Amino acid sequence: MLPSLKILKLSRNVWKRPDNCVTICKHGNSAVSTSACKKGTFTMPSPPTDVQATKAKPSESIPGPRRFPIIGSLPTILMHKDMDLKRIYLFWEAMVKEYGPIFRYDLPGLPPMVFTAQVEDVEQVLRATTHNPLRPGFLALKKIRYEADGDNFLKGAGLVPEQGENWWRMRSRVQAPLMKPDNVVHYLDQVDQVTLEFLDMIPSMQNENKEVPEDFLRNIYRWALECIGLVAINRRLGCLDRGLGPDSPPMVLINQANILFDALNSIEYGPPFWMLFPTRTFRKLRRAHEEVTRIAVDYLSLALADLGPDNQTVTDAEGQSKRQTSSFIETLLNTEGFEYSDILTMVLDLLIAGVDTTSHTLGFTLYELAKNPSRQAKLQREVDRVVGKGRDPLTGDQLSRLQYTKAVVRESLRMFPLVMGVARTLDKDVIVGGYVVRKGVVDCYDVKQLDMP
Repeated sequence: MLPSLKILKLSRNVWKRPDNCVTICKHGNSAVSTSACKKGTFTMPSPPTDVQATKAKPSESIPGPRRFPIIGSLPTILMHKDMDLKRIYLFWEAMVKEYGPIFRYDLPGLPPMVFTAQVEDVEQVLRATTHNPLRPGFLALKKIRYEADGDNFLKGAGLVPEQGENWWRMRSRVQAPLMKPDNVVHYLDQVDQVTLEFLDMIPSMQNENKEVPEDFLRNIYRWALECIGLVAINRRLGCLDRGLGPDSPPMVLINQANILFDALNSIEYGPPFWMLFPTRTFRKLRRAHEEVTRIAVDYLSLALADLGPDNQTVTDAEGQSKRQTSSFIETLLNTEGFEYSDILTMVLDLLIAGVDTTSHTLGFTLYELAKNPSRQAKLQREVDRVVGKGRDPLTGDQLSRLQYTKAVVRESLRMFPLVMGVARTLDKDVIVGGYVVRKGVVDCYDVKQLDMP
């Protein structure tokens, strides 16, 4: 239960990269602030010397659960008291306590996996793989898209599961329209309007104690999907319509996306039996993916119908004239080398992943604010001071002045990361934590276990 949700005004904040965020800057430094890089205050660490390489231990000596021939560490992992596929981070936490900040385990059919909880090791791995970031995982999703009927995935499986040249072909074309902070302003007034409509719905959900129902997260899903729809296809989807039935496209998409993520989580962190035969979980994943693809195709068709012959939006969902500015989907349509299947996979992944990440970020933020009333009051004062209590459209200037609001969201992301870990398949030998980790090994880190300075 959450207390009064006037604080939901924080959701009017649309993300903008802070000046001191850790990112890959134009100078090539991926683990320093952009401001530090611009000032020239960062010193690139030297690669391991011959002496360090000589002293490094072989990866076979990395501690971890007992490994058996063929089946690897699978029996030990499955019998571990903290093993829970839905809370895999607890197992990783137990591994760190048992074996230290670096450990290894093997699974049948997969390359060896090395985990580290040391920031300097993570930096070493990310730097070593900067030019060819092979990101393991999502093989089941890739298989489903490659084997799908029709030509929806003719050009590949999309930005998430692809690797190498296929991945870079898409990444290089969508990076600018997705990552430029200035592009946020294009959707600011529309997302703000959606948020105001959502705020108007909340009083009808509250009980006599001003508490929202236990399934309030489902309503946050609706708000998130409506916002993502504006960005992905430049269109209102009707997610906030009153009386929205369970068989309506928005609710089916939300439900099937949750089923998809649940199945994908079990496949990613469970035994890879799906590689041998279509397991029950794999079949569930495939059915959910087919449903969300069907809805995404319908949504994309509506968005394309809104466009004129020059791929510029001429009408909105209600047939009203729109200003001639380039939306995300218009940019993709006018991008050389981008075809329908590329656009569909981008829209599909935005609808699925965008709803999940946006809604859970807001949900966790509201949860922590409810536990910390003084912080909630401070944030509310900032919103009232900068945005005001009226219903005037939110401006870019106001957005830039919501500094405490941004800090709250970032702190929520630190406490509840959107992903449990990041992994790279090494394309060369790398010294990690005093061990020579061989080419082909998967190196991972759990973002919650990192010993941050």
